[in-house]
Amino acid sequence: MQRVILGTAAYADPDFLQSACVRWPGRIAVDIAAKRGRAAVAGWTRETELLATDLARQCEARGAAMIIYTDILRDGAQTGVNLAAPGSWPGALRFP
Repeated sequence: MQRVILGTAAYADPDFLQSACVRWPGRIAVDIAAKRGRAAVAGWTRETELLATDLARQCEARGAAMIIYTDILRDGAQTGVNLAAPGSWPGALRFP
């Protein structure tokens, strides 16, 4: 196994995320989908109150090796990549 990507499970069960990161260090990525800056889960059907940047910080703290970011209103609608959103994250996370 090279890498596993977790989505909703990382939000819904942070202990599961941490356990996976401990068992397979450097191999767990988290896909964070966001709508208007807030994390969305369950196949983009449920918007949360949690900011995507806050979820990314929490995932990083639990050992995630990388974050894959999708802006639902731009990338998800195939209207182009939202380069500005993750560009506002420097300093928020330790990994590139």
